[in-house]
Amino acid sequence: MDLAAEPGTPIYAVGNGRVVSVYRGFSDTTGFGATEILCVDVEDLPVAMKTAYLAKRPNDKVVYFAYCHLGSIDVVVTNGGTPVTMGTKLGKTGKSGNAYNMPTIPEGAHLHFEARYQHPLPAGRTGLNYRVDPRIFLVNVPNPVSYTHLRAHE
Repeated sequence: MDLAAEPGTPIYAVGNGRVVSVYRGFSDTTGFGATEILCVDVEDLPVAMKTAYLAKRPNDKVVYFAYCHLGSIDVVVTNGGTPVTMGTKLGKTGKSGNAYNMPTIPEGAHLHFEARYQHPLPAGRTGLNYRVDPRIFLVNVPNPVSYTHLRAHE
């Protein structure tokens, strides 16, 4: 899901968990660019999120969140992941990866936000595989609709 956001907009952890992966591709002009992956134990999700997620994926123990096209990353990943609490500032939006030419919202500036039930992806698995609709995790975001496109599929 692409959420309209000016570069430099702070991003926050959607749940208590561990930042398990950071890619600092700030100058990339393809793909997701600079990216952070947050792993959250399903049992640690707020009740509404947990209920909605388990209705789709009843046997899952964790869910992964990808924050992409970042301009800065505030977390350093340690062995086993860096613990964070819901609301922890993770960094700021940017225009890395294939968003490099999107400096403003009218020109498509956004945060690409995903929820996945597996990370990293197995060899040969790309695209929409392993994704779940991330809207159930955006309970405090008013009208989280994309300006560029909405691709939230299972």
